[in-house]
Amino acid sequence: MKKTKQSTYKGLPLIDADEDLNIEVFKSDVSKSKKNDPANCAAAVASKRILKTEVEVHISRTYVKDPKKKAWIRFVTPASVGREITSFDRSSIFEPGKYVLKAISPSQRLGVRTKRRGIDTGTGKKRIKAHITANIRESAKNSK
Repeated sequence: MKKTKQSTYKGLPLIDADEDLNIEVFKSDVSKSKKNDPANCAAAVASKRILKTEVEVHISRTYVKDPKKKAWIRFVTPASVGREITSFDRSSIFEPGKYVLKAISPSQRLGVRTKRRGIDTGTGKKRIKAHITANIRESAKNSK
């Protein structure tokens, strides 16, 4: 039996969320927030107000600190929040409203390995370089 390494975030264990989390961002949350700061953007400020714990909102993932288990809980940041983050990081505009941080799907859970599909056929086609969005916060991968 192969043991998988425990995933961590900022020195604490990382757990996948099992249920969605509803948040509501108010204008007051937007006015208290800071650009390019995953712990102090409007969505994070709103989540902290609701949950009374540390929260970091990144483009694709959101991390909520669970004080009882001394761990971070990982959610999927919805595309709507990702777009608002991009807008906010560039121009300090974040549209107040209701948002849902999604639970991690079974295929994206920590420790799940997907089967490789197909093999390199050697067709010689060039891969298209991925576009990286500029002037927004750093990836969660870089903040471990």
